[in-house]
Formats: sequence, structure tokens, C-alpha cells
Amino acid sequence: MKMYVSLVVTALVLGACTPNQKNTSEITAPGSGVVGGQEIEVGSPLAKSTVGIYESEIGYICSGTLLPNNLVLTAGHCVDPKAKNLKIYFTNKMQGADDAAKRKVIGGVVHANYSKEMKAQDMADIAILKFEGDVPSDYTPAQLLTDGAQLYNGREIFVAGYGLNWTIGVSRGAGVLRATNLEIEEAQYSATETKLAQTFRKGICSGDSGGPAYLVQDGQLYVWGVASRGDSIPLPLVPKCMMYSIYTRVDAYQDWIQQAVNYLNP
Repeated sequence: MKMYVSLVVTALVLGACTPNQKNTSEITAPGSGVVGGQEIEVGSPLAKSTVGIYESEIGYICSGTLLPNNLVLTAGHCVDPKAKNLKIYFTNKMQGADDAAKRKVIGGVVHANYSKEMKAQDMADIAILKFEGDVPSDYTPAQLLTDGAQLYNGREIFVAGYGLNWTIGVSRGAGVLRATNLEIEEAQYSATETKLAQTFRKGICSGDSGGPAYLVQDGQLYVWGVASRGDSIPLPLVPKCMMYSIYTRVDAYQDWIQQAVNYLNP
């Protein structure tokens, strides 16, 4: 399970939320998704470029953003080197999804500066995956935000993912796509990252890793961030993911993204 808990208010990598699952029929999804979010249907604007990522051998869920040419933008910690059966899910409900909704991952690139060792800032927690097959007709690649000046404190943004919807006591709710609105707390949290404010009632959590943060600019949705990590208080019955989340900024990695795209689609 790709969750690393340390001291109070230290960073928690949000990667996986259903450890040791061997198939998606075992994913617990009674309520589901982003904490405090609303379930979104396939074909809706936020769902058109948000996808699920599942590894059945190790057993973990992440989220991602669809890019052109069969590529998916996600977090570096979502690409486990031991993964043997990584798949992209084109659906709003991963539990019970049929084979038509799944695509096998056939390649990927993780940023060279990413390390599993936790850092306070600038983790380079970004990766791109390549999958085989076609893209379903109701999905459209996302547009990436290249102007970092559009990110400022207090701005409302939208996050989406397939992560936990409940973290008090028994964690549950992974595998259903949900979205919610949050505010930027520190646009310049670091040279390459932005910090979002959240509460235990609303925000991202385990399984939302790699998922997109969108903003609306001139009536168009743009992806500006990749979910990297958040907070956790390691005490019984205390909810996780209740104070903040950190996103890797797309604009800060424009050159790397293009290099990765060129490598995966020469």
C-alpha cells in the first residue's frame, strides 16, 4: 500500500488505498471517491479526461489524466517498479468494470528526480504511462495549463479521483470517480508545487494520487496539477487527509512532459 505515515502533520503519499486486492470485484466502493465530493458520470466535463489506474497483483489504486496519443499523466509514486498488471480504467466505477473499459499499460516514464524518500518540497512526483488500444468515444485528452500565473491564493479549483470517501475508523470508498472544489492555499508552496486547503469533510485522499486538479479559464477546463501527497495524523479513529494536499504543477514540468511524450511516442 503506497501510504507512508510519519509524524503528526508530516507528508503522506496518497498512492494506494486498497492493498492486497487481486481483482476489481474486491474493491470496496459503497459510497466512494474524493472525500466530500460528488459522483460524476462518464461523459461529463470532468470525467472526459480523468481515468483510473489499478494494479491487481500488488493491489493498489491511483488516478490519472488522459493525454493525447494513448498517454496518461499521473504521479511518480503510482508507477511501482514491481507492477506487472497495471491497467487504465475508462469508467466512473472501477468495481465490476468489464474488459471494454480497461487498457493494458505497455510503457511509462517516471521523472528522474523522483524518489520514494519523502521530501518536504519539490518531489518531482510525476510520471506518464502509455496504454494499448483505442480511447473510448466519450473521453477526450485534457488540455494542460502552461501559465502558472493563473494559480494564485484563494482561487477555486476542481479535483477529481477514485480515492477514499471515508477515513474515520474503517477507510472505505475507493473505486468510484468523484470530484469536488477546493481553494488554493499556497500557490507557490515550492518551485514546482502548489498547496490546497482541505478539511476532513472535503478533499483528496488515498487513491486520488496522480489525479488531476482542474481550473476553468475562458470557459475551458485546464489541468494544472497532479495529486502528490497530503497529511495524516497517526492516531486511532482520527480521519486522514483533513488539512491540506500538495499538487505537482504541470507548468513547472512542461519540458519534461514533452520529452516523456516524445520518448513514449517516437
